[in-house]
Amino acid sequence: MSHAESDHLVARHTGLVARAAWISGLTLASRLVGYARETLVAGLFGDKSAALDAFVTAWRIPNLFRGLMGEGAIATAMQTELTRSEHERGVASSNALFRGLFLLVGAASAVLVGVLVLCVLSMPDRMPVTDWPWLGSDPGPVRELVARMLPFVVFACLAAVAGGALQVRARFVAWAAAPALMNLAWIAALLWTASRHGWTALVGAAELERQLAMARDLAWLVLGAGSVLLFAQLPSVASEGLLRRTAPIPWKEVRGVFARSVPIAIGVAVFQVNIFVAGLYAEALLADGGPSIFWWVTRLQQLPLSLVSVAAASAVFPLLAAHASRGELVACAKLHKDTHHAILFLALPATASLVAIAPEIMSACFERGAFGSEGVQRGGDALRWLALAIVPVGAASWCARAHYALGETRTPLLAAFASAGVNLVAAPVFILQLGMDVAGLCAASALAAAVQMVILGLSLRRLLPRTGEPRWRRLLLPIVLGLVTAFVARAVFITASSGPTTVLHLIVAIICGTATYILGSALAGSPELVGLRARFARRRP
Repeated sequence: MSHAESDHLVARHTGLVARAAWISGLTLASRLVGYARETLVAGLFGDKSAALDAFVTAWRIPNLFRGLMGEGAIATAMQTELTRSEHERGVASSNALFRGLFLLVGAASAVLVGVLVLCVLSMPDRMPVTDWPWLGSDPGPVRELVARMLPFVVFACLAAVAGGALQVRARFVAWAAAPALMNLAWIAALLWTASRHGWTALVGAAELERQLAMARDLAWLVLGAGSVLLFAQLPSVASEGLLRRTAPIPWKEVRGVFARSVPIAIGVAVFQVNIFVAGLYAEALLADGGPSIFWWVTRLQQLPLSLVSVAAASAVFPLLAAHASRGELVACAKLHKDTHHAILFLALPATASLVAIAPEIMSACFERGAFGSEGVQRGGDALRWLALAIVPVGAASWCARAHYALGETRTPLLAAFASAGVNLVAAPVFILQLGMDVAGLCAASALAAAVQMVILGLSLRRLLPRTGEPRWRRLLLPIVLGLVTAFVARAVFITASSGPTTVLHLIVAIICGTATYILGSALAGSPELVGLRARFARRRP
């Protein structure tokens, strides 16, 4: 490929701020629709539902593969390899590589579903050695629901392949909008299920049976929602010519990319693995409602995490991979540092605010219908601990991607194993020895993420050249302003009337906190805010 063509492949990834804003906006829309879905679920099932515990435990398995494939293995491996293929051999070769991956991932995920169904149906009811009931006291519904929902994995994996290729081609809208459309399909499924089985709770065993019937119907309808995740992206895939037969499929290269995706999956998406393990602990060790509350808490924590780290990484990583493929280490170092600081600039105030108003957030989102004040308290305590994972998860995810762009896969894998080991040991200790309930799972997840972040951060100091001032100087301002933001948000609820928190209270608190942070950043001359303003100013006609 000529130097001019190579420059074009880099140049198409300009406008990173606007692109990240687009992704964040679409992600926000998806999360808001998702919260409407979760609020509806909470009102229907309540905060102590054994049937809902079984449903969310079963759903964690297909959702884990969505995280691994979409945010980890295939997305990251594909972006690296497709970018390298385009730079070295041209677009036609890149299209052929995509077609091979699409076919191979589709076949492999179908086989995986069959194997997992057999494993779930034949696995023992209790954990080896510890004898904990990892599928709960009644494992039958969990097994049944897992078997019904596992085919979702096929749609999720193929959607990840499509999304990874579209990001390389600087096409982000369909990929970012697909989850919102999927959540709308979920809401439609919930409304249909509730209208079929009734909105009014029954008494005793009859209510449990009604809720199990709703869970079984939802398990089938989830597959339809999952198909939306894939089919929403196919028109954009077709318009890019990715399915066009322009060159023979390089099957050896395809198999190599697929094999390399395994360690990448573990390295980039180990937080999802830790959350999955914590979900099994929740079903085995917590009282009724614990697994469901842990699920809702992770959903709330994912909003700032997705808006900040996932959006930034998705928008910037293709450019980082392009610089790395050309051997431009100084450009890689500067882009990595700027993105890292941007993540921290947004993640620190989000962390402080969640810690300050966690119970109020739980109340505003879920305290209605069968969801009571006890569930709010359990969830609020847990959300405070999980909020502490926002910064380390965002930083570790970006650092792992930087390693893969530079061709270094060993350290992310070692960091992921260290993180998983910490989570595996710390979670039962926090629950059984310290009596922390759902909060113990969240504290263990935050600690595990911090371990991964430290290992990867120290490694990148060796791989990338130094650029500019020490990093700690740019951390002080967002830390201080984050604490002020949290104080302002908390003050909104102190001055509000007593009783359950309303959505209006929550919106006012968020607006006041955000305005305080932006104003403080502007007065202090924050480098991140100055950079954002400069980028938007350059875009004006």
